[in-house]
Formats: sequence, structure tokens, C-alpha cells
Amino acid sequence: MSGMVRRSRVAMRVLAAAVVGGLLFAGCGGDRKPADEPSPTGEASAQSDVDRSRKFVARVTAVGTGAAAFTWEGEQEIVLTRVGKQGIDVNLLSAGFAIPEVVDNDRSLRFRWAFDLLNAYADEPGTFTIDGVAQGGQGLRSSAFLIFMKAKDPSKDAVYDMKEVEYLKEFNVMKQACTVEVGAGEKTGKMTCPELATKDGETAGLTVTWEQTGPDQPSQ
Repeated sequence: MSGMVRRSRVAMRVLAAAVVGGLLFAGCGGDRKPADEPSPTGEASAQSDVDRSRKFVARVTAVGTGAAAFTWEGEQEIVLTRVGKQGIDVNLLSAGFAIPEVVDNDRSLRFRWAFDLLNAYADEPGTFTIDGVAQGGQGLRSSAFLIFMKAKDPSKDAVYDMKEVEYLKEFNVMKQACTVEVGAGEKTGKMTCPELATKDGETAGLTVTWEQTGPDQPSQ
């Protein structure tokens, strides 16, 4: 499943990596001071709160409809990328599962979800819209996706090659806008996507809720 996983992670991780890399080069270049040399007041804290990405275990419910009909409830690790702060141009909030999760009532079925929210989150609770419309000259856009797949061998907890997969559907075309509700500190949230589509035109709906139950861990 390595090729599949690489493709499915693009929406959530590539932009985050580029953003973080740009910030590191811009903020920690040749003028960086040795670790034991004091920084001007406020400089250290200003740099440290630019990237507050982490991962944590959460209680999650997920319901898929249409061409990806399933229900799932349990505890799973959520990878959350938060890059940005007030006063700078970069602003990204992403969250989702890192690997496909087995559907309880049919172990052959697996799903994974994630979203990217650009230039909207201000580290306060709120409800946000993901409509897939490109922003700015680079064409970057907020996005959401659902991966739904069927493994040939349901006894396996994970598959690592497309030869082990009967089908894999990527619902990443926005037919109707999604909404993302984010609670205080991103510890709770809900993503509702009424209609996502594959490139072949199959459509599915997805509703996911999460509530953090475990401690924060480094995202790397």
C-alpha cells in the first residue's frame, strides 16, 4: 500500500511540509544565534508558537454514505498540523488519520479522512467552510478527502501493496462545500462533507467527529 499511502497523504502533508520549511529558512537562517545566547525579548516565544503541530488519541465517530457507506466508532490517533499565527501570511490547520482504519462490521473495508483549512483559523473555536475554491496566485485551496478501499484479505490489519486491494476510491472532488467545526484548542471537532466525488463521478458523504482523550505527542 506504499504507493497508495503516498498519494493519499499529499493533501494533508505536502503543503504543511512546504510551509514549515519556508518558515524555518526564513526565521532560522544565517543570523540564527547560538542556543546559549539570549534572544531579544519576545523573539523566542514568537518563533516557538508558529508551528504547534502534534498528534493525539481521540474518540472518533465516522459515517460514510453513498459509494462509501460505512460506520465506525473508536479511539484512533489523529495527526494535527497547525502552522501559523496572527500577523503572518501562513495559516494552515490540517487534521485526519495517518493510515486507513478497518471498518468494524466488514474487515475488508478500510477508510481514511483528512482536511486542510487555509487562511481561516485564528486559534479560536469556530465553524469554517471548505469549498475547494483556489486562493491567491499559487492556486492553493482548502480541501477535504475520504479514501475508501476494499482489501482482498480481510484478516490483514494493513495492506502494503495495490495487488492486495480489490478497489481504492479517492473522494476528493468537492461537489458540495464541507463544514469544519473546531473546538477550543482543537481538542474537539466535526467535519461534515455532504458530497465528495471521485474523478470517475462516484459520490459519497462523510461526517466525522473527534474528542481528544490522550495527551499531546510530537507530530514527527
